[in-house]
Amino acid sequence: MESKRVLSVQSHVVHGYVGNKSAVFPLQVFLFSIYYPSEYAHCTGQVLSLKHLESIYDSLKQNRSANYDALLTGYVGDPDFLIQLAKIAMETKSANPHCRFYCDPVIGDNGHIYVPEELIPIYREKILPISDVLLPNQFEAELLTGCKITDEDSTFHCIDLLHSTYGIPTVIFSSTDLLFEDKQGFRQLATYISYRPDLAELRKCGRFSGDLGQKGRALSVLAQRVRALFPKLEVPFFGTGDLFSSLTLIYFEKHDGNLDMMKALYKIQCTMHAVLKRTVEYAENLSSDPTNMMQKSDRYELRLIQSAKDILDPPDFASVQVTSL
Repeated sequence: MESKRVLSVQSHVVHGYVGNKSAVFPLQVFLFSIYYPSEYAHCTGQVLSLKHLESIYDSLKQNRSANYDALLTGYVGDPDFLIQLAKIAMETKSANPHCRFYCDPVIGDNGHIYVPEELIPIYREKILPISDVLLPNQFEAELLTGCKITDEDSTFHCIDLLHSTYGIPTVIFSSTDLLFEDKQGFRQLATYISYRPDLAELRKCGRFSGDLGQKGRALSVLAQRVRALFPKLEVPFFGTGDLFSSLTLIYFEKHDGNLDMMKALYKIQCTMHAVLKRTVEYAENLSSDPTNMMQKSDRYELRLIQSAKDILDPPDFASVQVTSL
């Protein structure tokens, strides 16, 4: 695979692994070239202003670095910043019609919103209509559609709304808690991928720009759908959504034009499980040490660097079950 160029715009931290710190390392392991004007510019936590974002992007254009194969976005905490991000996405896709926009609409989780609520209509009006791959969690999908997800049928209804209302070719629910259990009675989470080839063709031709209405919902039968079940670990991880989005981009771009969704989702979730398993083992070892004074949240920072081999070549896990629906 030839090296691909990715523009990643999301939060960046100097401690721990969330935002770009979680997303960029896996991309680099797979030899992607990464450019990231992050929302946090300094170690003091100063928020990158709209003016600074425009300046950084202008510099990339002046240096002829604005032609990207993929755009990845995550946490954005400012409405004006998000509006400008939509403009950058449009310009990026205009410069390269084959550029795919991977959007993780970071709004909240577990019933809690942790961005200004005025971002939600901006996502609906500006970001979703130009996204090629949308990666919300269950709570974010509910906020964006107004649907309540309680079972697999309501999950598909929510997915179909995102397809037909915004013309998004690929909708991925990174995690849903629908009360699945394995044979031993342990809780499982579910990831869903839904791909509409008809919408992908419309995007390539630049013909979609609005709600497909009832026709679009009727065409939901064209969707190719895959589900992964994987163990639910009851520990306080951070940055897992950013890692999932990065891995999704890797496998989608790596196998562009020849993507096996079942195989890709299996690899993604096996990688996730390997990283989380290593993180839990590290945290439990620290917890058993009476001299260790590290806070619990720090103990569960993702062990990304230590998982480089598993990111590049994920081990198989019988606990990860992928099904075509």
